[in-house]
Order: sequence, then structure tokens, then C-alpha cells
Amino acid sequence: MRLFAHFVFHRQSCWLLPLHGALSSADQSRVFKVPGAGVTKIVLATNVAETSITIPDVTVVIDSCRVKQTEYDASTEVIMHSPVHMH
Repeated sequence: MRLFAHFVFHRQSCWLLPLHGALSSADQSRVFKVPGAGVTKIVLATNVAETSITIPDVTVVIDSCRVKQTEYDASTEVIMHSPVHMH
């Protein structure tokens, strides 16, 4: 799953908002806006964002079980970030 930098889905009954480190501060702050009555806010967040902040009106968290794992290859002296699906 890819979280797009500028994708925001607004319908009368639902807001779908991405949250990850590549977003600007202004785009990240959208998750703190309170929707109107009868509107459900859905935030798609990375595991880092999910554990780093508290969004006051969140009632449910869905974990995608995907993380980026940092690996170091000593033979090439390169650090890699690989997406991993956690079971």
C-alpha cells in the first residue's frame, strides 16, 4: 500500500487522510482537524506515525502489518530500507 502525498478523499460521511514522514507539516496537520457531525475520519498512517502521535478523536486503529526494516550490508557498507509484511 502506498500513501500518496496529496491524496485526500472527502465525502459527506468520510474523510480519508494519509499520514507519513514525506508529507509537509501542513498536510500532516490535517489529521488533527475535527470533522463535522456524522463524518468519520480515517487516517492511513505508517507504523512510525502511528506510535509517535496521539490524534484525540481516533476511535479505531487498523494495523497494516507493514514496516520498513533497516538492514546494513557490511560487504558494500550500504544501509537499505526494505518494506516487510509482518505476520
